[in-house]
Amino acid sequence: MDGKRRINIATSLNSKYMRYAYVMLTSFFENQTKKMDIHVYILQSSLTSGDKGQLENLVKLYSGMLHWFSVDEELFSRFPVTEDWTAEVYYRLLLPDVLPEDIDRILYLDVDIIINKSLEDLYFTDFGGKVLCVCKDICGAPFGDERDLIFEKQIQNGFIYFCSGMLLMNIKAMRGKYCFEDYMKLAQDLDYKMVAPDQDLLNYVHWNEVKIVDSMQYNLFAWIAYKKNIHYSEVKETVSIIHFSGPKPWAGKYVRYDIEQLWWDYAKKTPFYYEFLEECVYEAVREPMVYSKICSLQEEINSLAEGLKESAQLCSELYDMIESQKEYKREVGEYGIDEKKISFIICANNSLYYDECVWYINNLKVPAGFEIDIMGVTQAESMAQGYNAAMKESNAKYKVYLHQDVFIYNRYFIDDLLRVFGADDRIGLVGMIGGIGLPQDAVIWDAWNVGKTYGCNHAIAFPICGYQAERCEWIEVEAVDGMLMATQYDVEWREDLMLGWDFYDISQSLEFRRQGYKVAIPYQETPWCMHDCGDSKLIHYDEVRKKVLTEYKEFFSGEFHPKYNLEYYYIQERIFNVMKECLQNRMFEQALEVRTKVNDADVRDKDLQYILNILDIYLAEEKRDDGVKSFFDDAYTWDEIRDKYDRIKFIVRHAENHTNEEGVENLISDIDNKEISPQAVMIICKRSTVNSDRAIKRLINKELRNRI
Repeated sequence: MDGKRRINIATSLNSKYMRYAYVMLTSFFENQTKKMDIHVYILQSSLTSGDKGQLENLVKLYSGMLHWFSVDEELFSRFPVTEDWTAEVYYRLLLPDVLPEDIDRILYLDVDIIINKSLEDLYFTDFGGKVLCVCKDICGAPFGDERDLIFEKQIQNGFIYFCSGMLLMNIKAMRGKYCFEDYMKLAQDLDYKMVAPDQDLLNYVHWNEVKIVDSMQYNLFAWIAYKKNIHYSEVKETVSIIHFSGPKPWAGKYVRYDIEQLWWDYAKKTPFYYEFLEECVYEAVREPMVYSKICSLQEEINSLAEGLKESAQLCSELYDMIESQKEYKREVGEYGIDEKKISFIICANNSLYYDECVWYINNLKVPAGFEIDIMGVTQAESMAQGYNAAMKESNAKYKVYLHQDVFIYNRYFIDDLLRVFGADDRIGLVGMIGGIGLPQDAVIWDAWNVGKTYGCNHAIAFPICGYQAERCEWIEVEAVDGMLMATQYDVEWREDLMLGWDFYDISQSLEFRRQGYKVAIPYQETPWCMHDCGDSKLIHYDEVRKKVLTEYKEFFSGEFHPKYNLEYYYIQERIFNVMKECLQNRMFEQALEVRTKVNDADVRDKDLQYILNILDIYLAEEKRDDGVKSFFDDAYTWDEIRDKYDRIKFIVRHAENHTNEEGVENLISDIDNKEISPQAVMIICKRSTVNSDRAIKRLINKELRNRI
């Protein structure tokens, strides 16, 4: 059109997201001037004629031009998809191939975006020789997951990981240089194991060809803004593009925040407004958390109706609580609490693991003026009983309760922990991993969705990564895992519930919340700890879970149904005992025969996994050089075999992390002097370290590695 500057925008969607794309496009048109000639390009494969008609009418209403691209779904048949990551997320990769020759640039926008200002300045920005203008993503590199290996070269060169939800694409520069086949080939090379599918591919290919623009202006994540205390009025006044990544404003099951009003402002201008409202309210009232809150409020009303009698009872209980605290202060010494002391309290039943746990604690950087002490708890009747005894014996203000199989990799752990506690004096309890939205039936084993740690199930070591808010030092959660629980206030552990070795961590988290404290997970750029726990033996899990549901009804509204398959555990335990006897009697071939009956991928007994690893060593050592001692030469009983394995395991982790150089050098010497086979060391590295290549290269020389 004469005298008008052309703007090309693109998006991709299916029928499920058509209405949300309608809201996004409405917000775009509402904020562009009439001097713009706007062309909209939509990539789709499944829209109905009705869907297309709705969008065509919208674009026509604002005097724009709409262009359709139909995509063959089979192109993406091997790409990973989920409910959140549909096949349509990959369609943007086709744009350099399918756009007409006269188009030199295009702005791609996700459908969960709201455009709040004119995008003329962004659209006509100078690319500066780059192929993309993008915004930094909230997830920065290094990631703490498998992408650290994929992006190893880029990380070494300090690349900035960007978000693909807003892409200003230099089509003129990309055309002829990049095509869809390039992305396809990369996905195949990565075996389709991308974490953020299209975004990872775009970052991998174009990491050094991007111009970074202001994310606070052109890709502000709504929930991040809210975390930073940026609210609706400021966003509406100043921000051009708001991205509702994560919780969606139209979904009723999420906790609301005021910036979502901006999405509803534009939704109100669409024919779907009342549909959105009805669906949101319907989903909200059906959501268990909302229903639970309604029931809780009803109970509160009934409770208030009981009047002064109930109030008197509560006052009596409060008085008893205060008297109990006074008694405790008299026992510990009210003025004997040491504000500059951190006590590490370790529940232990294995001296090797305890010593290794202590090694890491003793190598932490202790801030000036502070001191630490280490208390080992043994022969406790339960976790709560052991921790209570240690808590009352220690006068340290800060206490870190941890398992013997937790190794603190972060040497600045104490500084970082004190920073979190100092950020808010209502934070009473800090963990490494935890959960928001705990299952209402208290089945917790898959509930941890916040934080980071390294884990090892004795088959493989790997990072466990949940949600983290970038540049937020901590995030509040409902409960934390008992691997490590740090406190700055003493709250008595519930021995009286007789929870044994299960759910003590959930109970303690909820007790802190009952007393008005916050439970928090710190931001960890890389995991602070390794949890070398294997698979837990949950023999009493359901029995104890029933007690938790009874005691903590204000937190759990679900009914009890048995969940843990004890029969499966007992079968694997019997297999372990048979194989253990074979090993102790040097009947390796018989043990291997029994192994054929085990599905390695579904081993849940950590002792059985040990056996499988040790049999791998036996098989690998068949190729050891003459004169090299076997792993089994000086280990006969099961305890001796397992302890030898663990001692080597601890050292290979030091080799991986460049710690305990004396121990590492001693192991290298043993390998060179043929006191231990390199095959055994390699097996243990692969089963126990996150970066096994690094550990192996440190311990075994190149010539020897090539011969194995």
